[in-house]
Amino acid sequence: MIRLFALLTLSVLCKCVNTFAQCTPSVPSNAVVVNSTTTINGGFDPVWVCSGDTLHSDGGFHNVFLEPGSVMTTDGGIDTIYVKEGATFIMGGGIHVIFYVSLSDLDINGGIPYQYSCASLTYDYTNAPVNGCALLPVAAFSASDSTICTKTCISFQSASVSAVTWQWLFEGASPSSSTEENPENICYNTPGVYDVTLIVSSGNANDTLMLTDFITVFPETPVPVLSQSNDTLFSSQGYLTYQWYVGDTLPIAGATNYFYVADSSGSFTIVVTDSNGCQSSALINAVITGLPNLSASSEALIVYPNPASTTITISSAGAGRLYFCDLTGHLLLTVKSSSSRQTDVNISSLPQVFLIRTDKGEVMKVVRE
Repeated sequence: MIRLFALLTLSVLCKCVNTFAQCTPSVPSNAVVVNSTTTINGGFDPVWVCSGDTLHSDGGFHNVFLEPGSVMTTDGGIDTIYVKEGATFIMGGGIHVIFYVSLSDLDINGGIPYQYSCASLTYDYTNAPVNGCALLPVAAFSASDSTICTKTCISFQSASVSAVTWQWLFEGASPSSSTEENPENICYNTPGVYDVTLIVSSGNANDTLMLTDFITVFPETPVPVLSQSNDTLFSSQGYLTYQWYVGDTLPIAGATNYFYVADSSGSFTIVVTDSNGCQSSALINAVITGLPNLSASSEALIVYPNPASTTITISSAGAGRLYFCDLTGHLLLTVKSSSSRQTDVNISSLPQVFLIRTDKGEVMKVVRE
């Protein structure tokens, strides 16, 4: 008898982490719904205790389902108790099997408890009484992006709890509302800062979440203005990045400046990006005609840096004159080269693309940034 009592005592004191079906019990259709303060002194019926309500049991054999915020006290009986996190179970007597998530929800003062810890405790309400506990919904959501460019469409995902219907309100968007759980193709065509609201219902209660200024829509990026000067294509400036394409699909490696020197006729596209990460593009059909024979560099004529912004250094073989012309051949400037063979020239007033010709006929094309 003493040995049996010792074994029983050890089993009572054992607290096991349980991962099997008892941690996902089903609330049966014949459950007695407790939505007030109720006392039970016997019987076999399952009992469902709603949030904010109290059950006292002194006897019987029951499966008891406690919702968060509910309270159960017992001084007797043989029950199986499911204690959701946030519920309170106070035991003064009886023999009870207890499934719980948090020990802080249990107050064991007497009786024989068999305690099993669940990582989570989730009820299956498929067969629960229709007019049972009101399952309080909690609205929550996220968006595929919240900082976007004008004329961008995004999607929203509900992360709500206990929701069976969804009512979305999208300020400044098209469409401006939706009843889908996870609406897609919500388009913002006007720059600004906009609220998003989600109203969810469980059938018995509602919850509303409004995120103020949740979506930021940046203005459209101005379309770049393209021009051509001989074999060089130019975009208007003021953007963060540039990328030139052959046609509109093939990116040109290294062509990431506001100008591009084309080596053949055809259509070219530039895609520009502003400081907000928004893009715009433009296309130009370029016709390339002949230029004077140009020297990229030679012992007779070297220009650096090229491209340059304000000043270039010219190295030429021997003293002489340097002729600065536009691409049509019009003379812009004449400079006498230094006897040291290196000449610095301020080009800030010259065209974006111009030619330098020496007395010996060497020609160099220079680009001003």
